[in-house]
Amino acid sequence: LVTIGKNAFKGGTLAETITVPASVETCIGLNGTKKLILAEGRTEINSQLLKGVTSIEELILPRTLTKISGTRVFEDCTNVKELFLPNTIESVACAYTDGYGYDGAFSDCSINKIIFEDGWEVIPSYMFYGYKNGKLQEVVLPDSVKTIGSYAFMSAGIQSLRLPVNLKTVGGNAFYLCNKLEKVTVPAGLHDLKTTIDGIFGGCNLKTVEIEDGITRIPEYMFDGAGIEELILPDTVTIIGSYAFAHTDITSLKLPQNITFLGAYAFYDCKNLEKVTIPATVQMETVGFAAFCNCPKMCVEFETGTTVIPEGLFEGGDIQAVIIPDTVKEIGARAFYGCKDIKTANLPEGLEKIG
Repeated sequence: LVTIGKNAFKGGTLAETITVPASVETCIGLNGTKKLILAEGRTEINSQLLKGVTSIEELILPRTLTKISGTRVFEDCTNVKELFLPNTIESVACAYTDGYGYDGAFSDCSINKIIFEDGWEVIPSYMFYGYKNGKLQEVVLPDSVKTIGSYAFMSAGIQSLRLPVNLKTVGGNAFYLCNKLEKVTVPAGLHDLKTTIDGIFGGCNLKTVEIEDGITRIPEYMFDGAGIEELILPDTVTIIGSYAFAHTDITSLKLPQNITFLGAYAFYDCKNLEKVTIPATVQMETVGFAAFCNCPKMCVEFETGTTVIPEGLFEGGDIQAVIIPDTVKEIGARAFYGCKDIKTANLPEGLEKIG
């Protein structure tokens, strides 16, 4: 059996659940059933298999499936709310890859929830490009995922996201223009993540970023242009990469107690940043140029107990006021170099050295 034609069951009543043999390539004649089970043994789903079968509310993919080929494969599955993708899938037709142009397997898909089975390691670039705008509301990514490709979830309507703990590489703009995404959680076990100059969450309107205690490094460009109203950095963070939080909407910031490296332009162009607090224990080893440049509302407070203001900490920064406690003994070279907008500052009586 290869084809189940449009009028195959005309005048009859279809069962609510139907299992489709692996040999079938077109099953438009099954429109009217509620649950479609694709039988084990099927290795590929093409563009024609589900065309016209708009009635189904539940779709079960076989564990023998290795390939989803062609474009707009799930376009007519308008009543399916959730889809489970088995980890046996090795190839998915994606937009801009393998000659597929603007369309991929999930183009014009409207399924609300996608669940990746544990065992998936790579989410291909552009996998969900062209999805019906805002329809993809929830994605479950297992910790087995190591790579998320460029633009993989562009314009998805997901509202919250927890990054997989074993994630190693994220392509540029992987979650670009996910403007309903409000919260991102960075799990404690996430280490050695590589990002690109294009960032990950550009064009998003994040409200909260939860970075779990145990994280030691925030990669460069990770949240560049991501919105972000609230940011709490755990004291386990020692490295903040270049442009990591540039162009965001944060209003206040307390640097982690154990930070040793602050990359260039790490908080560049954070126009709403009003207060930066520097813990007394901070012993910065490396500070990149203009880490706080173009933050026109910024006031800086060093906590009581601070003895040394690190070299180059606010070089090229836009500071309105700075509070230096009496405990400070040394101000490192270029700590405030180029901060031409400082209106108020105090030098403690016990100050012994200015670099």
